Amino acid sequence: KDIYSTVGRSNLLRHFNEYLSTGGFPRYIESGNDRYLSTLYENIIYKDVITRNKLNNEKELLELVYYLASNATKRFSYNSLANAIGIKHAETVKNYISHIENTFLLGQLMKFDYSFKVQMSNPKKIYFVDNAIIKKIGFNATDNNGQMLENLVYIELKRREYDIYYHSDKVECDFIVREGTHITAAYQVTHSLTNENTKEREINGLLSALKAYDLPEGTILTQEEESIWEIEDKKIKVIPIWKWLLEI
Repeated sequence: KDIYSTVGRSNLLRHFNEYLSTGGFPRYIESGNDRYLSTLYENIIYKDVITRNKLNNEKELLELVYYLASNATKRFSYNSLANAIGIKHAETVKNYISHIENTFLLGQLMKFDYSFKVQMSNPKKIYFVDNAIIKKIGFNATDNNGQMLENLVYIELKRREYDIYYHSDKVECDFIVREGTHITAAYQVTHSLTNENTKEREINGLLSALKAYDLPEGTILTQEEESIWEIEDKKIKVIPIWKWLLEI
């Protein structure tokens, strides 16, 4: 009951913002020692990726992970990554990412299509297993709160063992959930809807997914805002991410 009081909500938001920034590795939370994150990351890269797969270009791999962490949640193609980093062959990038993905350090999100071949040919998005990793190894010159929120939602959707994709058809919806042969849910993630341009973009992206998969309702997850709208015969729920995280 305390979370609905002014003090309780304030405390909960403080804890949520701490989780958003520092992630969920128990030992790191206990110690606050950045060296723990460095050691964890280095063990994964050098032991589980480079040594296990007998890779011989450490510099390429490190630059790739750095680039991915700096651009988490954004769309990419293997060709665009190869060009950005200076790797000769896109297939090499694909193999690197596959090796890293096998360690669970990061995951790829595909654009949904009923054809697997089309899914594979479309741009993908990268998410990391914990926000602390993004902050530790990526370059973040500006406020990346929206990026961290989206990565957090990805982590939770995977924790709930959902089969997830992104939707794109002129406009984009961050996450859609597939169960069997049907899309059953759609989510947008944004820090705030107070900016009218942002609000319009998030609503249009969500509506595009709801119409494409004949869904009656969808969800926009925000830092703090909460509301329910009826737009074009579709129900749109605006829910604070902290509240959504506590549903299960």
